[in-house]
Amino acid sequence: MTYWGNRQASATNLRLFEPKQGWRAHDDVKDDQGRISAPGSHNAVELALHGALNASNLTVLTGSGSSFCAKNTNGPSAPSMPACGTL
Repeated sequence: MTYWGNRQASATNLRLFEPKQGWRAHDDVKDDQGRISAPGSHNAVELALHGALNASNLTVLTGSGSSFCAKNTNGPSAPSMPACGTL
């Protein structure tokens, strides 16, 4: 995961998958004159998070490796599962 090795945590790293549109970046895409040529997903992500926070029941399922890129600036990395066959 060297792609994330030197990147700082930022909202610009967020992506949203929409079934008929594919992956959308968080920020708006602007043309040379500063006009928005493709809206970003920041409003949709914000609405989804607000909906989750207001939910009566919330279940979050994550897979092995979901914290693989989480790093502390001073200290160990987030825990992860061992690779198959290395137990």
